[in-house]
Amino acid sequence: PPEIEPFTFGDNLREGSRTRVVCGILRGDLPIRLSWLKDGSHLLNGQSSGDSGLQIASVDDFSSLLTISNLRF
Repeated sequence: PPEIEPFTFGDNLREGSRTRVVCGILRGDLPIRLSWLKDGSHLLNGQSSGDSGLQIASVDDFSSLLTISNLRF
C-alpha cells in the first residue's frame, strides 16, 4: 500500500490568514489517486470553495497541494 508523508498545519494560524500544505506519497506504485476532503465531501483539482478560497492542485504523480487563502474557524 502507498505510504503518505506526514504533514501538519502550522500552530500559529489565524482566521483570515492563508496556508498551504502538500500531501506526498513516499512509497507506492502508480497509479495513485490523491484526494482531499472537506466536511466529508471530495474536492476536485483546481476547484474553489466559497469565501474560504479552498483550492487543490496536482503537483505531480505523487503529490497534491492544498491551499486555503482565507482561513475560517
